[in-house]
Amino acid sequence: MNNRVNKKYFAIFSLLMLSPMAWSATCNKAMNNTMINGDLNVPAVATCIINNTVVNGDVIAQKNSTLVVDKATVHGDINAEGAKVVKILSSAIQGDVKTSHISAAFVIDKSAINGDLSCLGNARLSGGNNAISGSKSAQCK
Repeated sequence: MNNRVNKKYFAIFSLLMLSPMAWSATCNKAMNNTMINGDLNVPAVATCIINNTVVNGDVIAQKNSTLVVDKATVHGDINAEGAKVVKILSSAIQGDVKTSHISAAFVIDKSAINGDLSCLGNARLSGGNNAISGSKSAQCK
């Protein structure tokens, strides 16, 4: 009987290990030509540049961080509250983009956002030639 229980636990453990799971990643450098399966976190004060990269999850920029999304695809949201700089350049965002209190610059240029765009209390906004499918609110109207 004990052997039968061990086999059941081994089978369950094996299934869990083989199943596709989303993981979180931390970015504090340049990431080029990369696929990230899960959320991407930019820690406070870090600089993250994702170039020609696919993120299958959300991107979260922490306080005083710098996030540059260049020729990338994000299959989730971008959230940045209190970041220093956020730039979305020639990229596709499948979810919402929510920014508040960006202290230096918030740039969206030649990008597509399939969700909502929310901008609140950001220091400097710039960019153009964007396609926003959802609603635009606050500073982004």
